Amino acid sequence: PVFDVFPMVGIIPSRGEVLVTVRYRPLAMGVYSCDHYLFSTPGESQALLVCSGLARPPEIKLYKENLTLPGSTEFPSGAPANSLNFRDLEIWKTSSRVFFLKNHSSRDTCFSVDCLRSASGEAPSFTFEPQQGVIPALLETAVKVVFRPNKPINYYRRFFVLIGDALPQWVDCYGSGYISAKGEVKEQRPAPIRHA
Repeated sequence: PVFDVFPMVGIIPSRGEVLVTVRYRPLAMGVYSCDHYLFSTPGESQALLVCSGLARPPEIKLYKENLTLPGSTEFPSGAPANSLNFRDLEIWKTSSRVFFLKNHSSRDTCFSVDCLRSASGEAPSFTFEPQQGVIPALLETAVKVVFRPNKPINYYRRFFVLIGDALPQWVDCYGSGYISAKGEVKEQRPAPIRHA
């Protein structure tokens, strides 16, 4: 049962009342539950208690801040708030960006970024700090993404952010690695990658 009703049995004092406590513990998010409880006495008096509830997931918003318009999450260039462009970066150097997870619900919510190594076993080009944690109720948590290319190629990967008791969200990370011309080594630079 998803509803705990206490007490289920007892004695009602003459001209008195008994406080009945109901606790709702849903089994899954997005599920509607409705149960009927009938209280009856030996004298055939009856009272019906109807308990219903809808388990709503926590409202978590993933966004990045628009640095050209401080405080804004709107991007006139068409790049959505859940994409991080690291642009061109020389191989073995690092660049970082930040996205935020805002918790609009009244309880703490866990999160985890699904950022395991690639199938080839190479060191990841994108790393997250922290990879998992808790988003406090009515507050936000910043997640730092570090890009470190190791080849002169374009990089793109969609990472899923798993949210406790809610649907997963995602963030697109992309950028290009290049090698500068040095001595006999010629410049190696792929065509730039854009969100479009």
